[in-house]
Amino acid sequence: MTELGNKIIELKKEGYSYNKIIKELNCSKSTISYYLGDNQKEKALKRNKKTSSKPEFVLQKKLYVFRYTDNLGKRVLSKVRDFQRREGSKLFSTQEINFSIDDFLFKIGNKPKCYLSGELINLFETKSYSIDHIIPASKGGKNTIENAGLISSSINKMKSDITVEEFLEKCIQVLEYNGYVVYKK
Repeated sequence: MTELGNKIIELKKEGYSYNKIIKELNCSKSTISYYLGDNQKEKALKRNKKTSSKPEFVLQKKLYVFRYTDNLGKRVLSKVRDFQRREGSKLFSTQEINFSIDDFLFKIGNKPKCYLSGELINLFETKSYSIDHIIPASKGGKNTIENAGLISSSINKMKSDITVEEFLEKCIQVLEYNGYVVYKK
């Protein structure tokens, strides 16, 4: 139980009404109902589990923030936000949306993979992947579906804001420095 939940229950036991609790704790009526209502926690968990159990839903949330500028305050949604807001090194508050979530789902297919490593990506594990500008925004990359790539988070951190060609050159340099011989198929 959270500190807020304990305070709500304590005030209710003291005879406070919902409106008095709202004024006292500066919280919403739905928060009070969550802690005082019958089986509200279980109902909320069941609703969340039902909607968030679909990979399309998880990706939809990522793409929503990827395209819009409002701050929903959710870490999961923050990954997507910058993709269609960024142009060059400047952030813009609005930009035309030129592809839908369905378009992106079609692009990544039924077995989504990192576009650089080929690693399979589980859309449920939101911290394990990002949506990347294939041509970095800082180098003129646009916010189009052709320039949006599903990428593992660790690879995206390594790639940073360089092009795929520059990234591959660096990978080859690291491998050769460590004694590997690199051949292209």
